[in-house]
Amino acid sequence: MKTVILCCASLEKEVRLAMARKEISYPLHILTDNNHDVPNRLREAIQRELDGIQDADRVLMAFGTCGGAMVGLRTGNFQLILPRVDDCLSLLMGSMEQRYAALQGGFGIFLTESWLSSSRSMENELERIRRVYPPKRAETIIRLMYRNFDSLNVIDTGAYPVESILPRTQALAEQLHLTYRVVPGDSRYLETLLAGPWDAGRFICIPENTVITDADVLLPPAAGK
Repeated sequence: MKTVILCCASLEKEVRLAMARKEISYPLHILTDNNHDVPNRLREAIQRELDGIQDADRVLMAFGTCGGAMVGLRTGNFQLILPRVDDCLSLLMGSMEQRYAALQGGFGIFLTESWLSSSRSMENELERIRRVYPPKRAETIIRLMYRNFDSLNVIDTGAYPVESILPRTQALAEQLHLTYRVVPGDSRYLETLLAGPWDAGRFICIPENTVITDADVLLPPAAGK
């Protein structure tokens, strides 16, 4: 059975690390379209990638359900396996429960090297706001944008030297007056995605030539959310 992996670009380093640990060499397709904040556009980008897969029996999706972006996707002549988590952050933390436990009852921002390097990173967004608006107005906008968050959490996934981004992320936390933490990632969910088993409680298994529905992507309640 031929298997391929479709991976969100923000997870590429972590997926490659998991592949090395499990000694897996499946073809890896990277989705570079940065549309995570617009589910319809993300769905369209993923569907284009799926439509281009012609010779696989199984596609492993290194994504979360991403705000409903997976609903409406159609599989081709292959089975699709998708983690039963809300987004990539929970996948990197090992589960939704571990992600929300790390927040200690609060509301936090999570970052990795990939998110920090994105063209739509927090750094770039803050710079854009300060460039476009007068100083006082810019700081008001930034304060309102982040008023519901109380922490900034850097995920040490093991796929990059976390110390290389600490000065930049600490500076962001100071700018936004957020509690700063470095939290350990957990690669076991990703490794299970690559190697199985895919039990229904943790993975969504979609047969070939099937449209994904809302019922397919129901998530378990996350402790502490």
